[in-house]
Amino acid sequence: MGKYSREEPKRQRGAGKAAALLAVVLVLGLALAGMLLLKLPERSPAPQAASLPSAPEASEPSEAPGAAEAAPGFVPVASGGKEQVRHRASYTAPFSQEAGARKVATAGTAVLTNEALQILYLSQVNAYRAAGAEPMPDFSRPLEYQQCPLDTGYSWQQYFLRGAVGSWYAQQAVLYAAAQPQKITEKAFLPDQTDNLHEKYIDPALPVNNFLYQDTPCYQPNSLHQAYLDGLEAQLGALAQAAGYQSLADMAQRIGASAADWAQAARDYNTAYMYFTQVSYALEPNDGAVSAYLRRPDADIQGSTAETVDIRHILLIPQGASVAEDGTVTATPEQWEATRQEAEALQSQWKNASHRSTEAEFAQLASEVSQDQGSRLDGGYYFDIHQGQLIAPLDQWCFANGRKRYDSAVLQTELGYHLVLISDFRESSLENAKDALSRSLQQEQWLQWLNQVPLEADYSAVALWADTALTLPTLEDTLYPDIGHQRFPEVMVYLQQDYFYYPFGDREIGKNGCGITAFAMLATYMTDTLETPPMMADRFLEFFDYPTHATNGDIFVYAPAELGFYYQESVSGLEPVIAALQQGQVVISRQQKGHFTSSGHFLVLTGYNAEDDTFQVRDSNIYNYGSKAGHRTDSFTRANILSGGGHFYIMQPKPVRVPACARCGTDFTVRQPALLFREDYTCQRCAVALDRREHFLEILSAFSNNTSIEVTPQ
Repeated sequence: MGKYSREEPKRQRGAGKAAALLAVVLVLGLALAGMLLLKLPERSPAPQAASLPSAPEASEPSEAPGAAEAAPGFVPVASGGKEQVRHRASYTAPFSQEAGARKVATAGTAVLTNEALQILYLSQVNAYRAAGAEPMPDFSRPLEYQQCPLDTGYSWQQYFLRGAVGSWYAQQAVLYAAAQPQKITEKAFLPDQTDNLHEKYIDPALPVNNFLYQDTPCYQPNSLHQAYLDGLEAQLGALAQAAGYQSLADMAQRIGASAADWAQAARDYNTAYMYFTQVSYALEPNDGAVSAYLRRPDADIQGSTAETVDIRHILLIPQGASVAEDGTVTATPEQWEATRQEAEALQSQWKNASHRSTEAEFAQLASEVSQDQGSRLDGGYYFDIHQGQLIAPLDQWCFANGRKRYDSAVLQTELGYHLVLISDFRESSLENAKDALSRSLQQEQWLQWLNQVPLEADYSAVALWADTALTLPTLEDTLYPDIGHQRFPEVMVYLQQDYFYYPFGDREIGKNGCGITAFAMLATYMTDTLETPPMMADRFLEFFDYPTHATNGDIFVYAPAELGFYYQESVSGLEPVIAALQQGQVVISRQQKGHFTSSGHFLVLTGYNAEDDTFQVRDSNIYNYGSKAGHRTDSFTRANILSGGGHFYIMQPKPVRVPACARCGTDFTVRQPALLFREDYTCQRCAVALDRREHFLEILSAFSNNTSIEVTPQ
């Protein structure tokens, strides 16, 4: 969490947060010299703030009188040049239109005015106050006449002012990076390697451009992120009303700022976080990097060495039994015996299956038959369980001495019969090392961003008139919550011709890889990780059918569970397909000779429009985008789909939220943490999201309060 964060507590692994935060400050301080002056994208100026009727006009900030009397024992001293935060002892000044428009800092072409500074300054003040941190200033007295024990020689006003300017600068550096071309570094991705196919067949007006995997002019928020950004102004209005103001405009007017400034500050803050989120995916350390980090002499890994487990779980409730509100089952001995036999038969079925790996077979089975609604959507998966968290019989078995990976058991509890599988063990020291290394890599990336855009601050122009006694929302209050987050909210389109000569079996993806490319689209969407056609071709070579030189359709039946999503059924008519699409599921269409192909093809169906009976299609063949009218409107008719046959593979819903999770499962009617768990459970998606938010807030907070930002780089 950030220094002043009020974010919900995460599961602590004892990773030495204070030491890590200090390290961030030191590293950031060393990296600020020699920054190159580059340009940020131009921004439209915000409108003037509404007038504060009772405030007299003033053209320059003035020193406040009576410092010694106001706070005996601490008299602020003005020292340093105008680029130093201690250039003035006091920055308190009456509001004026002229002072509000005055430029106080620049980062490239981004400009910070006094008007916008009021919001950033009060956000720092209110975040610190709300966090209940110690030491705490007296907010009923002028902050410029109270010494800040956190930094020798600084007043609290100077401390929060430096944090406001530093936070703005750190965000602008990230926004500059986000505005640069986003290049794909995957070596196998070679669009137009045989000809200028994109220019010929992908018209800029085609809807597929919104989903196409290719180089982009700059970072674009995904649809979930964009929807959140679009709703920020309304959210700020709601926060203003909750704080006792009539509206966002009313709250802004009270501090001599504008609603537009407030909305822009929230957009910058969130866009920086969203771009940080995107970049963080590529910075996740693998096991080899973590092992190497642990061997480094400077590795400072703190915390316990406790072990946790990941499990897969199937619950069977006796048929005809009475189930109480707390999940407790009342059944006859015969019903219990029948359920035991059913559980043991499932265990035998799983152990004797051969289509998938050990865990994937179990996960697929759990997704089909488990009556544990808390984990069924996620293949029965429970992540990072510590000793004492599960109900007693499961806890005792999972943490018994000698337990090893892929151990399984049939256990009886008051909830029913449980078929449990040990998926993996986690050592806290390794998890702490991964967390520390991930944070370190993210710090290094942020420093690279900072090195592109220097800060130029003019503290002689600063005027602070906003009342620090006001209780106001902070920028952190607006931060995207990352609940049910999806990296890929829509199915991304890979074109097989972008990997023209990459081998798959005894052929190339460009000519015979529509199936593996369709599977890559499906896998990327369903897992929210990049699973490109070459990656899938290498991993699932077993599904290349050598007699036909094409992808075997069984890949859509047996491979999904290997990656963490699940096959539902194969059908031969459109009605179950339409029902699935209307529930948000994804369907694969296997085509023979027809509208889309002269031989064979696989399509990904992502939506259905009942008004005109048309289907949304994601197509891997670039040539079809130049010849099929449906690609111009992103809609194909029933006849188009059925022209190549009627065989379809329906996938189970994308596992985005886990009902058992105390954080993301709250919208489900049925939650079961109280049944299996003695204490709240946090799913893997939420654990990752909380780590990411914590890292972002820590780095931003550390940089915001780094004294090095006061020196204008030469």
